[in-house]
Amino acid sequence: MKRSERQSRSLRILAVATAILLVIPNILLIFADHQSVIAGVLSVLFPFSAYLLIISLWKRTGRGVLCTLPFMVLCAFQIVLLYLYGESIIAVDMFINVTTTDVQEAATLLEQLMPAIFAVIVIYLPPILWAIISLAGKRAAINHYSRLLLIYWSSILFLISGIILLVCSLTGLVVPGNDIFPVNVIRNITIAVQRVREANRYPASAKDYTFNASLRPGIAAADSTGRIIVAVVGETARADRWQLYGFDRNTNPRLSQRDGVVTMKKSVSQSNTTHKSVPMMLTALNAETFNQLPQTKSLITAFKEAGYSTAYFSNQPPNGSYNQHIGEEADTTFFFERKLGVKEKDAELVRLTSQWLAQDTASHQLIVLHTYGAHFPYTDHYSPDQAVFMPDSPLSAQSSNRESLYNAYDNATVAVDLALDSLISVISAQNRPGALIYAADHGEDIFDDARNKFLHASPVPTAWQLYVPMIVWTTPGFLPGKTMQALRNNADAVQSPSETFFHTALDLGGVTTPVFRSDKSLLSDSLSSYPLLYLTDRNQSVPLAESGLRDSDMKKLAGWGIK
Repeated sequence: MKRSERQSRSLRILAVATAILLVIPNILLIFADHQSVIAGVLSVLFPFSAYLLIISLWKRTGRGVLCTLPFMVLCAFQIVLLYLYGESIIAVDMFINVTTTDVQEAATLLEQLMPAIFAVIVIYLPPILWAIISLAGKRAAINHYSRLLLIYWSSILFLISGIILLVCSLTGLVVPGNDIFPVNVIRNITIAVQRVREANRYPASAKDYTFNASLRPGIAAADSTGRIIVAVVGETARADRWQLYGFDRNTNPRLSQRDGVVTMKKSVSQSNTTHKSVPMMLTALNAETFNQLPQTKSLITAFKEAGYSTAYFSNQPPNGSYNQHIGEEADTTFFFERKLGVKEKDAELVRLTSQWLAQDTASHQLIVLHTYGAHFPYTDHYSPDQAVFMPDSPLSAQSSNRESLYNAYDNATVAVDLALDSLISVISAQNRPGALIYAADHGEDIFDDARNKFLHASPVPTAWQLYVPMIVWTTPGFLPGKTMQALRNNADAVQSPSETFFHTALDLGGVTTPVFRSDKSLLSDSLSSYPLLYLTDRNQSVPLAESGLRDSDMKKLAGWGIK
């Protein structure tokens, strides 16, 4: 065999091998997402022929391979995601998380994903090196016959699969934007870019919004010393790991002994992502109306219009998201900049709250706190001498480490308990009418069942990601007897902080506005019962049963009293 023929054969192998490697995520998704036979065949055949055709169009095959680098990056990302979550394509929320995650958090997560990262390097680095080496040779071009052969067969496959895909798309059997990788992921990228742009424009798009808010008549006279309202947004807290919710570990040693704490036993988040659940908690929006977020503002502005002095302190860094812009509505705003090696505890938020209350002279005060809660890595939230449950290492993302991960997570929950109890002590020390409302944005998976899911924000949620703790505490006599009884009665109501947090906070503050809904306030004796909703990756509101939860998740929720 002549050298030129050997070279062409080698380049043919390179082209076909690269196309095969690029459809590895497609093959994995067939099994991970339980695709139908026709969807599975098309999800492999259509992309394979497209990749091969792209590569074949180049005389210098190495250049064609290098042209597929963006697809290799997407494939690598997809394989790592499947390693982490076990199912589904790269979601819109995953791309947004990339833009809003700080360096320390990203570095820690990447460290846990090293096996998957190593695997994708082993898969995709060889064809890249092979392509570069081929381009460095004197005879880097494939011969005319071999190139025509590749173009012919890839075109035939592309045409046949394209026609079948079109027919299936028209009949609804397959939706390319949902079922065919990387078409669906490219669509998700465009949606993510649009959402990031909307978030960046938020200060301008919402600047003219007004609540027309004021204090309820008689509030100023009744509370001559002024009210203190502390609204705490928790991070990554699971209700089933809280002692207040019946957990058999002493994870709430202080709150469980604190008078005046009312625990909302059946709280379900409408999202498993921070950048969605927090805005829903702090605005009058929910899963059904979430897309109106660019034109609305938060409870901070409502309280300001009613005459409150406002502060927003966050143990999460500014990242250009709606959460940052909402915080900047306040009179006083502070974000902790999380840097490598610097681990601020939520106790710092307690210190800031105490200082601000001492310095601010307004009669009515609202403090909104965004905590770091029990976010991974869990050991960041407590010092070694505060560890209650041991061993709390190793923490690498493996199901074999479930016990130590649980221990570390529970230790972080004890730290949350300490922070909340300390905030209550700070409010009590002011000798003024005051209240604290707390709810977590979402929960967390910690290899809880055979799916071996870890962390949160997975494209498909689980029961553990949605069942969240929520509490309300008030100073003695803050609420009239009838209202306090209504709050206690509502403790067993199935509800969502995405619906009730905003309206309950306004009710606690005595703030009235046309958007206030008394039937969504936990202080109301007419709290509405409504279907539980979930905000999907593409911002569609669906009933919780249609969110992708499995039967085992629904049974788990039912076991917690949520039906």
